[in-house]
Amino acid sequence: MKNGQPLSPTQWKALLILGAEQWNQYREEHPDEKPDLAGKDLSTENMAGFNFKNANLENANLAMADLSSANLAGARLRNANLSRADLAGANLKAADLAGANFYAAYLIGAAMDPAGIIDANLFAARRQNQ
Repeated sequence: MKNGQPLSPTQWKALLILGAEQWNQYREEHPDEKPDLAGKDLSTENMAGFNFKNANLENANLAMADLSSANLAGARLRNANLSRADLAGANLKAADLAGANFYAAYLIGAAMDPAGIIDANLFAARRQNQ
């Protein structure tokens, strides 16, 4: 929080660039703030291990992003582009994945709720059967 105000989407993106350690520390210190990166281009970004719990990533471009071991529990990923993203070991429980594009995404070991995958594109996605 800056001056008692929640971070803007631009400020969230700037914090993201600082890396997982600073991002996750901020999230820990401000547990009630929900990151808003809706519609942002985060393609090819390394966000492995980031805490995106309850974040708004609706319509975000996450193509070819590294989201391995990221916590996306409860995140809003409606219509997000996750094509060719690495989501190995990511937590997607209770995430809103309606309309998301997972074309050729790597989902081995990812925790997902099937109910949240309404109208999502999973063509060529790699997912371990559990």
